[in-house]
Amino acid sequence: LRQALAKRLHEQRDIFGQGMLACFVVKDRLGKHVDLLSQSRAELPVARFPISARLVALREVGSNDLAKLRSTIDVGASAIMRKEPDRFWQRTLTRIPAACRWTVWKEVLRLRERDLPSGPQFAEIATRENEWSQLILNDIGRTFTFFDRQQQDSLQKILNAYAVMNPTVGYCQGMNMIGGLLLLLSDSEEECFGVLACLMDDLGLAEFYREGFPLLREYLAACDELMAEAAPELLEHFAKEGVELNMYLQQWFLTLFIDCLPLPLVTTIWDAIICEGLSMALKVVVTILTSLKEPLIAMHFQEIATSFKTMRRHTDRQGQWKAFEAGQLLARQAAFVEVPARISGGSRSWNEGERSSRSSSPKAQ
Repeated sequence: LRQALAKRLHEQRDIFGQGMLACFVVKDRLGKHVDLLSQSRAELPVARFPISARLVALREVGSNDLAKLRSTIDVGASAIMRKEPDRFWQRTLTRIPAACRWTVWKEVLRLRERDLPSGPQFAEIATRENEWSQLILNDIGRTFTFFDRQQQDSLQKILNAYAVMNPTVGYCQGMNMIGGLLLLLSDSEEECFGVLACLMDDLGLAEFYREGFPLLREYLAACDELMAEAAPELLEHFAKEGVELNMYLQQWFLTLFIDCLPLPLVTTIWDAIICEGLSMALKVVVTILTSLKEPLIAMHFQEIATSFKTMRRHTDRQGQWKAFEAGQLLARQAAFVEVPARISGGSRSWNEGERSSRSSSPKAQ
């Protein structure tokens, strides 16, 4: 089957332009995703046939595509979401160019609709001492080592302001990474604070950091369940080698991959999470692990540990573009992972239903 698809790809090579990346999206007769790169013969029984394969071509967003996206952004992504949702999701998911990313994120998260502290009120809560101020200060210096003093000060204000505004969550390690990434996309402290508040309160990220880590526990349990179905032999190998997978996954979830993957790849994954819902993070974790199943099974404990620790530092000659390609493929593959219905943030419906039913966070007193 792999050889047949490879032959078809070779026959269709003329339709691809220079620099394009081609792949097949394969489904079985029930519509479940088939990973031909890692699944064994036993995992694809006759009962799953016939299968269908769709050829997908990915390329870097060029000036013409950027112009098409710009029309969407200039009109206002929130208006397009309501009037032409299919058009919006088709044009934005994993296709957001870097120059437009911050604008799209703000629109998708509906930042303008939030009643958040601004101006003097933001300045006051950003510097107000609270029970988390010292912990925030301790974590600022080890967030991104390349941050200068001004960026560190901005990050401290953003995290401090959110802790004051939402004391039921306050501050927890991992939130510094989230705020730090936002500062890489915008130098506006107020906007970064606003987007952080939307991610935490509306997307549901705050549930990762509440006392007892309720959502983190839920996601870790769901990941075990999904991996037991998708790659049980990988879990058995981890158990045999003494690898505590949850020890790594905790940081993956609490930092939304910032602490484990190259930043250009992380921002592309965030595109999908912001557009599709927080459960996309769970789908991405399962996709990464199943995609790496074969090499991980061939490794022993120390090699596995080293592999997980060095994923973030992976680079290649083409740098960010390769990371962008990988992010597109990862998000598209992850879309086929079916998460349990009980999982919070299950789909992009949070943008329409859950978001509209959620009251705006009160301004800090």
